[in-house]
Amino acid sequence: MENKYIELLTKDGTQFIPVKKKHRRYRIFLLIIILILSFSVIIVSNSYARYVTNSSSNPNIKVAPWKYKVNASSASIVSIDLSDTIIENNYSMTTVIPGTKGKIALELDFTDSKVASDYIIRLDTSNLVLPSNLKLYTDPSMTMEFSEITGSVLLSQQKVTEYIYWKWEYTQEDETNEWTNKDLRLDLDIDLKQKIE
Repeated sequence: MENKYIELLTKDGTQFIPVKKKHRRYRIFLLIIILILSFSVIIVSNSYARYVTNSSSNPNIKVAPWKYKVNASSASIVSIDLSDTIIENNYSMTTVIPGTKGKIALELDFTDSKVASDYIIRLDTSNLVLPSNLKLYTDPSMTMEFSEITGSVLLSQQKVTEYIYWKWEYTQEDETNEWTNKDLRLDLDIDLKQKIE
């Protein structure tokens, strides 16, 4: 009758451990699987490490620049002095008084950018103090009140100019004395984001 056990010595060589022959095949198979998995992990991790190293050190991999300017400034808040934006009217071309009106030009310059962008232009109301009869508009005929302007700049474009119009209505309620010698300005918040289709 065939012996179904193999006797093995322990490390110190004092004792025999009986092991079934058929379990030996399973253990050898398990050992081979473990070795294959170990080599696979080592190969994959080395490949990944080489890829990361090559990617970070390869001068041919570049991130597209995303730089912009609004009226030649890279700040996200643009401050506008209304006296610099007065357009033809019957009351004054140098001072903002009731009856005057103006046109604010916002040039968005993406010359140094290689990324298409979306933009939102809003009024920054945190420090806003304007006469109650001075209104902002988005159209030259001054019929649509300004809340925000949204748009996109494509890769083929370098500069986009948006306009905000204002008018200080002349009414029987005289606001001149209250605003005499005051600096009338407003801040615009320009929010730009990379365009995502």
